[in-house]
Amino acid sequence: LKVMLKSLFQLSKLNLIKKFDVSYIILQHYSQKFPQFPASSLTSKRIRVYGYFLLIFPVGFFGLGLWQVNRRKWKKQLLRELGERYCAPPVQLPDDLAKLNDMEFSRIKVCGQFLHNEEFYILNRLRRDDAALDSKSHFLVDVHSPVGLHVVTPFLVEGKGYRILINRGWVPNELKDPKRRQRGQIEGRVEVTGVNRLHEKKPPFVFESNPYRDEYFYRDVVTMAKFHNTLPIYLEADSSSNVPGGPIGGQTNVKVSDNHTTYIITWWSLSVLTAFAWLKMFFW
Repeated sequence: LKVMLKSLFQLSKLNLIKKFDVSYIILQHYSQKFPQFPASSLTSKRIRVYGYFLLIFPVGFFGLGLWQVNRRKWKKQLLRELGERYCAPPVQLPDDLAKLNDMEFSRIKVCGQFLHNEEFYILNRLRRDDAALDSKSHFLVDVHSPVGLHVVTPFLVEGKGYRILINRGWVPNELKDPKRRQRGQIEGRVEVTGVNRLHEKKPPFVFESNPYRDEYFYRDVVTMAKFHNTLPIYLEADSSSNVPGGPIGGQTNVKVSDNHTTYIITWWSLSVLTAFAWLKMFFW
């Protein structure tokens, strides 16, 4: 009796598998229509339910590759728009300041006065030098330059009554003390052309801002504006605003990371590899 029950259990288990095994049903139907090709000769490995579940991997990786194709198209369009904004002639600060949120990398011209006694710094900056403007790169990092800092100075806008932030440019660390660069601390009314930049999220592995010591490690516009009593408007002075003995302007980096081609190759390679593994597991 025990042997009979065990045999019945094995038989019912086999029938249950056959019931839900799509490949088994297809092969049986095919072998009935073509008796010269029995199902056993078509494949030695029937695809179980889990086999169809494993198809999620090659299909999913292929879908991620398609997604990166669309992301790459979007990024290329974004880079073209940013390049056009940067190369366009400078415009005046708009009356509706909210428009600046849609004008990143646009060149803005402002008149007013620097408040040098309130300047602060973005640390650990490499100097960038103007390079030939082409379709691939607008700026070049001088990797041989010493590490320095950016001088950010509150700026009282003429006729408006509010203050904004202007990144005047790069200086070496030994010139952090403004007393050592008095010649560049221009007084009175000045006209500055700068590139509009928005708030930057804290990058990974970067120190937190320390506004109490006037030291920042990234473009933390929100904190800067709060602690230095300005509007959250941040312009990076271009090289036309340079003065003898002052910071070196033109430090804006308009390049945006574009790794989507690498991601496309990665995802589609994984799709091919997992598809090959699936075929080898169930058909070869």
